[in-house]
Formats: sequence, structure tokens, C-alpha cells
Amino acid sequence: MTKGLFIHRADSVYSDRPTEYYQFPKQYLRRASKFVGDWIIYYEPTKSHANRGYKAVARLDKIVPDPTTPNMYLAMMEPRSYLEFEVVVPFKRDDAIV
Repeated sequence: MTKGLFIHRADSVYSDRPTEYYQFPKQYLRRASKFVGDWIIYYEPTKSHANRGYKAVARLDKIVPDPTTPNMYLAMMEPRSYLEFEVVVPFKRDDAIV
């Protein structure tokens, strides 16, 4: 199994519900399929360095075609597996990527 990183922004153009599913285009299907059955990490990129970082983890249960949008897929999270971190784990510390 392969560990995965999903980039999620609150103002994303995608229809994500991180606790339930992560929407992505077909071009990433092969890569995302490697994460099925394993944990993924949610990373939030923001312009504010104070909020940029790793926010949560969840276990990826399966990937299904998005029934509402052609050429899009939904990475379905295992129910109740979403765990939000108490504090954001920073992307950088002392100008070095963590």
C-alpha cells in the first residue's frame, strides 16, 4: 500500500467533503488508486503561512466515478476514519520543508 497526500482548500473548485469524500479529475485516477485501503493526509495550501500545513488524516475506502460530473472521481473515505489534528502540522519549519 502507498501513503497519499490530498490537497484540500476550503475555497476549492472541487466538491470535496473531506470527512466523506475527495473529488478529483480522471487524470489522477491511476495515482489515487494506489492509496485505496490506506491512510491519506490532508494538506491545506494557503497564502497565510500560519495556516499552511497538514490538517487531518483519513482512510481511503474506495474510489468511484462521480455520478454528477463526467470525468471526475470520488475518493470515498472509510466512515468515521477522518481525524482532524488538534493543531496544524506546519509545512515548513525554519524555512525547511517538514
